[in-house]
Amino acid sequence: MFFLFALSTIAVAQHNSHEETQKLTPEQRATLQAKKMALHLDLTQDQETRAAEVFKTHFETHEKIRQNKNSETKNRYQRTLKQLEHQQELQKQMAQILNKQQYATWKERHEKQSKKRHKKRQHQGEHKQHGQKMKKKNAA
Repeated sequence: MFFLFALSTIAVAQHNSHEETQKLTPEQRATLQAKKMALHLDLTQDQETRAAEVFKTHFETHEKIRQNKNSETKNRYQRTLKQLEHQQELQKQMAQILNKQQYATWKERHEKQSKKRHKKRQHQGEHKQHGQKMKKKNAA
């Protein structure tokens, strides 16, 4: 019984933690991202400050793209194109801030995280489809 209670408490805490992360402003997210990069890539103070500025713009633009997802940019092609162009711009800016070794490490980590997010979205989509199938089956 205690195990089930502990498990449910952990699940709720993780869910709440995710919600809190979602509520961060683009500036807060940028600062945190730059600090993480400084730790992983041994950035100078100047590099960290410049990276924070780039990330702030990146997160603000990303938020605009996400908000427009359901309004003017319903066209999946146009939305995906904007996202890819935005990612290319981020890479160009990071290449100007970081040295070659730092950039290579950053790009490798960035790609791993991107693949991880993609797998997570796919997995969530599969669960969503399964739930819809079950609803249809139960309705029939």
